[in-house]
Amino acid sequence: MPVLSIDAKKKELLGNFKNSGKTYCKVGEPAKVLDHDFPLKDLGKAVPYGVYDVFKNTGFVNVGVSGDTAEFAVESLRKWWVRSGKMVYGSCGELLVTCDCGGSNGYRCRLWRWQLQLLANELGKKITVLHYPSGHLSGIRLSIGCFRLLVSLGRVSLCLVWLLLLV
Repeated sequence: MPVLSIDAKKKELLGNFKNSGKTYCKVGEPAKVLDHDFPLKDLGKAVPYGVYDVFKNTGFVNVGVSGDTAEFAVESLRKWWVRSGKMVYGSCGELLVTCDCGGSNGYRCRLWRWQLQLLANELGKKITVLHYPSGHLSGIRLSIGCFRLLVSLGRVSLCLVWLLLLV
C-alpha cells in the first residue's frame, strides 16, 4: 500500500522578478528583472502542490495558477496516479494519504472529502486520509523531497519555469 504525504506550498509570483541565487551572464549584460515584487495581474501566482511517496522517496509537483482549492488538491493526486502511481501501485487496493489539517485538504473541508470520494470511485481504490494535528511539522519531509527543484532553479525566472511546464 502506498503512503503519500501531500501539501501545498507557498504561492509564488509569476514574472521576471529578482530571485536570490547566481546566474552567469556575459560581462556587462546582467539579467533584466523587475525591481519590485508587485503581482502582475496578467500572470498571477503559481501554486505548487506536492505529492511525496514515502516508500519510494520520490516526489511529484503539480503547479497550478487557480489557487489552493480542494479540487486542485485532488487533481494533484489524480495526476500523480496517472503519471507515476499507477505503474508502481496499480495492483494495490488502497492508498494512505497523510496531510495537515488546514487549507484545501483540511479535515473540515467537505469539498475535499467529496472530491476524494469521487477519485476513489474513479480509481476503484480505498483512500484513507490521516490528518496531522495542528502545528505538526508534517511538511518538512515533503518540502525536502519534492521542492529541491525550486531551490536548484536559482535565479531562473518563474515566467520561464511556467513556460517550460506548459510545453
